[in-house]
Amino acid sequence: MFLGFCSALKCHGYIIIVVSFKLTIF
Repeated sequence: MFLGFCSALKCHGYIIIVVSFKLTIF
């Protein structure tokens, strides 16, 4: 359960980084 939560958190963190990166370029 904890591992699944960590995996989901990492996935969301990656999405946030990509979105912020695109916003910075824009």
